[in-house]
Amino acid sequence: MIPYIIFYLIIFVLSFKIEQKKWNIFDFLILFIMICFSGLRFEVGTDYNLYKNIFNYTINGVAGATVNRTGIGFSYLIYFLGGILKLKWEVFVFICSFVTIFCFYIFFKKYARKPGLAILCYISLGFYTSSFNAFRQHLSLSLVLLAYMLLKNKKYFFAIIFSAFSISLHSSSILPIILYIFFEKFNNFNLNLIYVLLLSFILFLLFDPLFTMVLTLFENYSLYIDYEATSGVGTLINVIIYLFIAIFVVNCNKKRICDLNKDNVTLINLFYIGIAIMILQIKNWLFVRISIDFIIFLPILLSEYYEIFNFKFNKLNSLLTYLCLFIYFLFYVNSFGGVVPYKIIF
Repeated sequence: MIPYIIFYLIIFVLSFKIEQKKWNIFDFLILFIMICFSGLRFEVGTDYNLYKNIFNYTINGVAGATVNRTGIGFSYLIYFLGGILKLKWEVFVFICSFVTIFCFYIFFKKYARKPGLAILCYISLGFYTSSFNAFRQHLSLSLVLLAYMLLKNKKYFFAIIFSAFSISLHSSSILPIILYIFFEKFNNFNLNLIYVLLLSFILFLLFDPLFTMVLTLFENYSLYIDYEATSGVGTLINVIIYLFIAIFVVNCNKKRICDLNKDNVTLINLFYIGIAIMILQIKNWLFVRISIDFIIFLPILLSEYYEIFNFKFNKLNSLLTYLCLFIYFLFYVNSFGGVVPYKIIF
């Protein structure tokens, strides 16, 4: 745990130097640290060796169920970097980490009122370390967020290009892309959290037959039907924490958050969808990976909440906020994802 604690404390100190939209030396320093800590890891994360095997199989032209379950874009990316350019697996991981973290960083930098706090929340809530596991999905999601930024800037051609590339990397990106576009188009549409939670409860009750029916429609995901994915106490605690945030932090202050920035209406709608999906991980923890595509906006919403109540002028509330973030970070790293102990390639 010591490397994670040192890493966190460094980012914590540097985060206070980050300004909205304005780049300085501290932005590049944080980016450098985050990219290196992720990109230079060795056998850290549950999917690390899985994708290492896929990498080796692909560059050697070996076909199989393990290789075929990845997106065609990811396979071509491996073939290009590993087969044609002859780059090693460790370099491939570093490149994926670089693209993923850079895209996430510029997204928070652009849309968060307090980007330093948003980035710290991104790390504290486990999004950063979860990319050590499902790094194909996180790479895909980072490109979806890039496409979302291009869409908002009316650069439709490049938005389509990055959206298509993200889908080729991970087909699950289709759902967030559709919903991102929908809520961006109908940006005055407000989801009611009560109705969202009610729908999630209904899906929870009908989970077993619906889960089997949906997965049988997709050959690449049918293997998860018999996959042992029973959730534990840690998952239940995690869901309760997120429900608390959704109800008492976001929903109770929804008007104030939206008054700060009208775009926050869309972010809250997407976050509510993420909560609805996240609850289903009590039945099967794989749903937490689906929910990430939507709860990824929480760091921005939390930074807005912090700004609304001017915690920076209230030393006790500010201290409690940062203490809770640090405790949750320790809880997440130690309990989820198999990222402890941390090892470096050197």
